[in-house]
Amino acid sequence: MAMGTSVLGNSARGGSTIERCCFDSATPHTVPPRERAPLQPPTERLGPDPAVRLRTGREMPVLGLGTWMLTSNTAESVQHALELSYRMIDTSADYQTQGGIGKALRSHDAKRDSLFVTIKVEPEKDGYESICQSLDELKLDYVQLVLIHRAPEKGVGEKVWEQLIKAREDGLTRDIGVCSYKIDQLNTLAENTGEIPAVHQIDAELLPVAGNRAPGLQPADARQTASG
Repeated sequence: MAMGTSVLGNSARGGSTIERCCFDSATPHTVPPRERAPLQPPTERLGPDPAVRLRTGREMPVLGLGTWMLTSNTAESVQHALELSYRMIDTSADYQTQGGIGKALRSHDAKRDSLFVTIKVEPEKDGYESICQSLDELKLDYVQLVLIHRAPEKGVGEKVWEQLIKAREDGLTRDIGVCSYKIDQLNTLAENTGEIPAVHQIDAELLPVAGNRAPGLQPADARQTASG
């Protein structure tokens, strides 16, 4: 029997929940139609903060709260997640959640350096200006990570990548990375700019996929993370 675990980090209803489900991969996984009871917030906290070390030497939590579509009760949901020991919050300007996230962060008593905030910029926009706008909306001086939200339709985004490098040099972010790049795009970006992404975020299914780790990248290079 192959066991799988799914972790749901947010809820469209505005409540932060964690749900674990085990299944037998040898048989179809179906849920018979029935009346479901409302999900209740978990009462137990996450264990000691698990983290991975990036190539830059800094650590990143392995579990974070994604805020896409979390436009209802954003501040309350994020604050609840922080109370449950979440330490990484992932957002983007087009999620329309940054204002609520900033409010939750300001009301939480954890030290700023203990919270890991990730924002994203669009490849067709000015990366530096986009970061400044997000920081203004979040009411933060800096974030831990900035990602190019997706690979550009043409090229590999050297211009916006250079703008992210500049933002890091100016102290607006600690690390920089990309989302959903192909291997040849990652290699070209590194070769043309001399800067390897600290993080490569990819979309992933909840079920484990064989060979999901991007080939051609060594463990000391871009740290691969998943969102889904």
